[in-house]
Amino acid sequence: MSTPELSPEKPETQKELMARLEKEGMNKMQQLNAKIDRGELPPFGKEHMDQVMQVMKDGEKEFVENTGRNMTYAEMRAMYG
Repeated sequence: MSTPELSPEKPETQKELMARLEKEGMNKMQQLNAKIDRGELPPFGKEHMDQVMQVMKDGEKEFVENTGRNMTYAEMRAMYG
């Protein structure tokens, strides 16, 4: 009895990658905003801004790893506003 050959996962298209990274970024921002709402983090302080920047840096890093190139300005605006 032979085992069926495993098919490789279909790679994400750039559009799918951007949609996933945008969704993940939004989830991280909601968690960050919840910390502010609970009083655990002052809004617009250095720590808050550093964490906002880290969300974008993490998304950019994964984008580069998956596409082999940096995001264009238009792609960055589409994902992060």
